[in-house]
Formats: sequence, C-alpha cells, structure tokens
Amino acid sequence: MELSKELLDVFGHPESGMRIVHIAGTNGKGTTAAYSAGILKAAGYRVGVYTSPHLVDVRERIAVDGQMIGEADFVRITKRVLSAQTGDRPTMSDVLFVAALLFFKERGCDFAILETGLGGRLDSTAAIEAVPEVTAIPKIGLDHTAILGSTIEAIAAEKAGIIKAGTKVVTGKMADAAEAVIRQRAGELSVPVIPAGEDICRRVEDAYLKQSYLYENVCTAAAVTNELIASEEKWQAAVREAIRTVKTPGRLELLSEQPFLLFDGAHNPQGARALADTLSKWFSDEKFLFVIACFRRPDYEALLASFVPLAACVYPADIMHERNLGAEAIGAYYRGQRTEVADGLLGLVPEPTDGGSGQAVERSEAEATDKGASPAAFRSARDALLAAKRRAIKTGEKIIACGSLHLYAQLAGDI
Repeated sequence: MELSKELLDVFGHPESGMRIVHIAGTNGKGTTAAYSAGILKAAGYRVGVYTSPHLVDVRERIAVDGQMIGEADFVRITKRVLSAQTGDRPTMSDVLFVAALLFFKERGCDFAILETGLGGRLDSTAAIEAVPEVTAIPKIGLDHTAILGSTIEAIAAEKAGIIKAGTKVVTGKMADAAEAVIRQRAGELSVPVIPAGEDICRRVEDAYLKQSYLYENVCTAAAVTNELIASEEKWQAAVREAIRTVKTPGRLELLSEQPFLLFDGAHNPQGARALADTLSKWFSDEKFLFVIACFRRPDYEALLASFVPLAACVYPADIMHERNLGAEAIGAYYRGQRTEVADGLLGLVPEPTDGGSGQAVERSEAEATDKGASPAAFRSARDALLAAKRRAIKTGEKIIACGSLHLYAQLAGDI
C-alpha cells in the first residue's frame, strides 16, 4: 500500500473528483463490483472498474463501461506509471491500480469501483485519499488464513480496514461474528452500516437468479447503488437492466450448451458450498461430470467435499501454478469417497488432422504409460475436459468445471 500511496502522490491523486465505491470480502467481490457497475451504467453514469484477478488477459482488471482497456492505452499508461520515481520498485498490483485510476480520470468516469485483492487494510486500493461514498463487504469466510489470520474475526478486521470516516458501509449476508467486527469498526468511525437485507432483496425480482448464489451479491450491489441513485424509479429500472445485461465471466458462466458446460471459479469451501447449493436448486436430483483443479491449501478436502453428493464422475485436472494441488491428490480424495474418478491413462488427445474442431481419439493405456502418465491423472486440464466432453456427448450429462479461476484460462481455448 505504501508504494501505491507514493505513486498516487506523484500523479496528484487521480481518484479525486470521482465518486468511489470500495469493495472487500472473501467471496462475492467481483460479482458485486460487476452488478454495481452495471446498475450505475444503466442509470446513465460512466463507470470505471478495477478488479482482480483476471481470467485470461491482464487488461480485464481495468474497464470502463464494461469494456476493458485497449492494448495501446494499457501499454502507454503502465509505462507512465513505471517511469515514476519512487523509493522502491512497485508491485504489479501497485502499477495496475494506479494505471486504472489514471485511465478512469482520462475517460471522465463519474464513478470508480475498486475491488481489493487479498485482504483490505494493506491492499493497494486502500491507498486512496478520497473517501468512498460506499464501502461494500459482501461476504467473509476463512481464506488465505496464513496471511490474514485463522479466525473469522481476524479476517473480518482485515477487510474492515478499508472503512474510512465519512463513508457508508453496505454488508452482505455473513456470520454474526464477522458482522460484529465490521460494526465495531464502523462505530469507531461513526459511519452507518446498511445490511443488504430482505427489504432490498424484495426489490430485486428475477426468479432464475434467486435460485443462485449470485442473488445475494446482486442484492448487495442493489443496496450499494440504492445509496448512490437518488430516484427510486431510476434505480429500479437500472437494476432490471443490469440483471438483463451484466455478464460475470467465471461465475456460473455457461460456456457451452451442447454439451452443457458451466464454469464457476469456486476456489474455497464457502464458494464450493454455494456452487453445490445452486446446482441442487437449478437441477434437482441430477448428478454431474466435474472437471476440478484447485490450489494446495489446508482445507482443500472441505472444498472438494461439497461436490461428492453431486458427482457422477470426477475428472481431476492440473493448473499451471506453483500452488497447484495436483490431479493425483484430487483423484485420490474422490476415490476415498467412493466417487467415480476418470482414469487419465485413458485420456484424450486431439486428432492431428481435426483442425481444432475438438474431436479426439482414445489413447491406449500402454501408450499413455510409455509417455509417463500416472494412473487417474490427466496430462492437462485440456485432456480432462475433452474426456468429460466425450462422455457428456454420449450420455447427456452436464459438465461443471470449477475449483480455481486459473483453470478458466487453461480451458478457454477448448470451449
């Protein structure tokens, strides 16, 4: 955060003059940011959004009115930030955050919606001098415990660290212990706390959305924007338009209908439970083909456990990341739960002549062994997805890809 402060000082605090919405939380930040931006845009405002992480392209982190920054502007502005003289070399987060604010200023944004990365109190976005009109904290759970603390209260305190005197705090549905910490911090600064409760949710009408975990986040976004749009009629119309038009890549995103392929970035136990609950509501009594990859984390079994009752078969996958848990460990867990696990020895590779059509041929067990494959471990996330697709085409079963947002980028070329 200190380097971000230095950079903002160098550039004269470009956030000044814009109305700020600052968002922190364990889950739901990205969706709350997307729908808040969509509602404000539908109400006629120009809205900049800074978010993280990105799915495929780093430029996704900086967007105005739903369009990510162009390549030329991205190169120009990041070079400008990198050329600034500071005491230490800034991190990627410092550079991208300050670049985002400079870009929003150039584009004449009325609002800047700023999503924190990990934590809140020490995040780059906390370096702003401007007081946010609204500070939103959608949900809090146990995640990144080695850095943020091992209790709900400790993590809530880190998230509540972004609250400034003069703001309003909007909270989503969360544990009483977390809400108590937020209310204590708000009380110390004499700022109001506005829960996104039943009153606001009753005014967000969408029967399909109500069956998904996204609904709570949309309600939070509705509560945020209700504090920013004076006209009730204008606000309600904007909410309806946002529900119709806003897309949330990587969150309950339908990537294909034939075969059915849904991606969700659920990467912690809370997110996994929310995804499992949504699937149960949308598709009662169905079982699914799960393509799963995740990070190595102390509670990974709790993440994977949510999908046991819903799994017809699991296709364990690897992601190219130093914290990759590994397909073998995922497969071993599910075999221990007596869940069917697809065998990577009988994985799929693309036909040399298929021209990228996604067709595939079986690889024999002997051939796979010769090439060093391990039992029940696919060579790549791509192979795992292709194997799931082939079964789904035959059986009509639905495919769910989940466990990490990093999986999205590795599957993007095969959808």
